[in-house]
Amino acid sequence: MDVLRVLRAAKVQEIDRVEAMRRLSMDKDGQKRLEPGDWKAIQRHDRLVRRFGD
Repeated sequence: MDVLRVLRAAKVQEIDRVEAMRRLSMDKDGQKRLEPGDWKAIQRHDRLVRRFGD
């Protein structure tokens, strides 16, 4: 098994999870379900996207 592929797949899953939380944060009811750690992950993701592009 290629370790880099596994690591890349894990990172892609993390990005997908954060993007799903981002969509949830745009919904008024969804905002109530997000934890403080979720908001931090969204902020980190947004910062990385701004820095490195989409």
